[in-house]
Amino acid sequence: MLKFERLVFLGFLGLVACGGAEEKSPVDSGQPSSLSPPCDVAARVNYTNFGQGFLIENCQGCHASSTANRYGAPEGVSFDDVDQVWQHADRILERSVYSESNMMPPAGGPDVDALTRLEWWLLCAEEGT
Repeated sequence: MLKFERLVFLGFLGLVACGGAEEKSPVDSGQPSSLSPPCDVAARVNYTNFGQGFLIENCQGCHASSTANRYGAPEGVSFDDVDQVWQHADRILERSVYSESNMMPPAGGPDVDALTRLEWWLLCAEEGT
């Protein structure tokens, strides 16, 4: 989906969560937001019901410790388990959800819904879940 559709969706969530206040979305600025995410209305997302499948499909081709060719992914930045993901949560958000160019994964892949769930997971879930 288009970045515009993501902005519209996040804008809607902002209206629901903030009672209509106009706030700049993290996607608008290309940077993680210091504003509280709409966690009270966000779907309950965690490693078990979303993250593990998302990582297998979109990340572990390069970011699994067992992959034969990491295609330039830094050694030590592997997402084999939930704890490794949480160690890099800010960086994952910065490079996938908040990047102007959606730099991760480099070949594209996740649609707006998957990126929104990734954001909700890493911003709203209890760390380690």
